[in-house]
Amino acid sequence: MSVNDLWYLKTIDPQTGTPARSAQHGKGRRWEVRWIDPKTKRRRGKRFTVRAEAAHFEAWQHAQRDELARDPLTVADIVQSEV
Repeated sequence: MSVNDLWYLKTIDPQTGTPARSAQHGKGRRWEVRWIDPKTKRRRGKRFTVRAEAAHFEAWQHAQRDELARDPLTVADIVQSEV
């Protein structure tokens, strides 16, 4: 999972010495968080206008994923708790 800047490429423009602009520069939301959904195993993404919001969402996604991996609820656990 990572926060990606959709407006600038990772390559440096040799003329200006700054990151090169992408085709999406100035259009729509700038920051994107990508992750793989643990249930469906599909790639997902969400876009944000402010990088801090994207970073906060990324941290929240990490916490959710870690909690799911740390404490998986099984059918045996459910049956045992009802007895």
